[in-house]
Amino acid sequence: LSCYVNLSNGIYESAKNNSYKIYPNPVINKFTIKGIDEKSTIQIINGLGNCVLEKEINQNFDIEIGNLPNGIYSLIIFNKTDGFTSQ
Repeated sequence: LSCYVNLSNGIYESAKNNSYKIYPNPVINKFTIKGIDEKSTIQIINGLGNCVLEKEINQNFDIEIGNLPNGIYSLIIFNKTDGFTSQ
């Protein structure tokens, strides 16, 4: 199982200043998010625009995605500082 993470830049100006690190890309079974320093909600969105995973996190985190079908997904990070950013 593998999937690719879309690394398009953020939506709001403040989101452009984030320092999130997401690896590996392509993903096999799990990926790591670094740079989370406040309570945040992450969403993984499939190619049809459906949210296939939503999780609340407070710090750097490993995300297990071994149960998702192969494909290209978008990662959205919501928090109070940046609003939201799309990766």
